[in-house]
Amino acid sequence: MKIAFVYDAVYPYHPGGKEKRLFEIVRRLSHNHEIHIYCMKWWEGSDNFIRENIYYYAIAKNVPLYDNKNRRSIWQGIYFGLNCLKLIKEDFDLVDVDHMPFCQLFSIKLVCLL
Repeated sequence: MKIAFVYDAVYPYHPGGKEKRLFEIVRRLSHNHEIHIYCMKWWEGSDNFIRENIYYYAIAKNVPLYDNKNRRSIWQGIYFGLNCLKLIKEDFDLVDVDHMPFCQLFSIKLVCLL
């Protein structure tokens, strides 16, 4: 099965709890499935690479997750959500999307319908 994970931040580049949880899930799933992670670019070098049998794609440049008041940035959510429309040309059996921020949910819904 070809599975896509769409998250703005990923472990180990952003070491949060949900990122670590996602990493552990995809690492285990990658033994039996083709795993693709679409996120912001947290690393140096190429936009795409393969690590531990997991495909990583930077679909957007790295934009700070939090504003200057330490709240989730609305601009970042909108920016990442719009960049998720790039997945319209991809084909997957299953797509898992992070719900925070919620902007990418609308984009991915459209991608899945088309």
